[in-house]
Parts: sequence; C-alpha cells; structure tokens
Amino acid sequence: CIFEAYLSPDESLYLLRPNFFFAYSRCGDPFTTFAITKDIQVISIQEYESRVINVIEDISTHWHSVAFHPLSGHSMVALGNYTTDEMTHQVALFDLDKMKTVVSSESQPSVVCHHLTFNPTGSLLVSYGVRVMWPRVDLIIPDKALFFSPDDLSLLHVIETGSVSVNHLQASLSPLFSKTGEYMALTWRHGDSVSIYKMPMETSLKHLCRLKILQHFPDDVIPHLPLPSKLKNFILCLPPRG
Repeated sequence: CIFEAYLSPDESLYLLRPNFFFAYSRCGDPFTTFAITKDIQVISIQEYESRVINVIEDISTHWHSVAFHPLSGHSMVALGNYTTDEMTHQVALFDLDKMKTVVSSESQPSVVCHHLTFNPTGSLLVSYGVRVMWPRVDLIIPDKALFFSPDDLSLLHVIETGSVSVNHLQASLSPLFSKTGEYMALTWRHGDSVSIYKMPMETSLKHLCRLKILQHFPDDVIPHLPLPSKLKNFILCLPPRG
C-alpha cells in the first residue's frame, strides 16, 4: 500500500512511486512519520531481477502523477505536477533514456494534475485536474479534465466536471478509455455517477482496419493469427518489440 508501481509497455522497467493517499490518510506528516521520499525510482527488470537505475526527483509541492506513452516501449512517460522551480506546475513528457524533460505544457496554477492517462493509440493525453482542499477528509475535489496533444502538450480542450467528492479514491478511477479509444469515462457530479464521452476518432485506413479486426477477434486470439508480430502489436495498440 505504501508504493505504486507503473510497468512500462514493453515490460523492461517500472517506476516505483510512493502512494500519495496512503501517506496523507495514515499520518499527519508523511515525511517525518514514514520518512517517505516523493522521488520516483526507475527500476530495470532483467531475468526477473529488479535494479534501481535512476531516480526522478520530485520537488513539487504536489506529488507527481504518472502515465507511460503506450507506444514508446519504456522511453517516454508523462508526469503531472512536474516542476523545476517549485513555483509552477505543468504536465511534462520525460525521456527515461536521457533522464530529461522533452516538452512541458503551460503552467496550470489553479488545477492539480491528479491522474494522467493516454488513449490507447497515444494520440491524446488527458489529465484529471483537482483542487486540494482541507481538512483532509475533503482532500480531493475533482474539477477539470484537460486534453493535451502529446506532440507539444498544447491544451486542446477542457471539460468542467463540477464534481465534488469526499472520497478521494474516486478521483483515481478516471479518466478511463475503452479498448479502441472510442469512448472515455469520467467520474461526474459528486462522485456518484459516471459520464461516458464519445471521442474524436482517427480516420486513417490503418486505424479503421484495426477497429474492424478488433470487432471480430478477441484480444487473446490476435497473437495467434498468421500475421507478422509487428502487425499484431499494431492491432493491439502495443509498442513495437524487438
């Protein structure tokens, strides 16, 4: 319960991050009581053995949220609440091979990025923004969903959810995309309902063919089809392997 692990799409490494809610729910000051650092460990996996190879420092007043780009293998991860000067908070794309920021969004001073997720094809990044409230029982108030372009992290669209919840676990359950990215779910109105959004879809011939195949074959059947591995990975929205 104290840590969360984020496995890369190619399963070559994972990120180990302290659990924000566990720390704040179980103690008044997590840094003195539990001596928990907010830094994120980058851990390599080789032959079922784990080894810490780097650390992403977290100097923000808010804890980082994390999402791997689904097609990047292990190299690209989105970080919410990222900052280098403690004064601004942004969404950033971070290169784990070079251990540096590739691009950052404009600062979002009124919204904390609680949860990040990419759509299955990696063409859209969504941040569920929240405001931090006190006392601790009202720690999280879901407020906005922000849509970013993964290319330059320009802000594309904002949904004002107007949702208020005293159960901070509900904020971690959205946004969620359907398998093909055609629909997205968001917690809504006081956290007691879920809204389903129909998303703009890619119109390339490759993607339309992928949708048609996914309509006719279950996920567990596709790896056994007489197709090249690269094509099967494309159909399942997986990163290229090997």
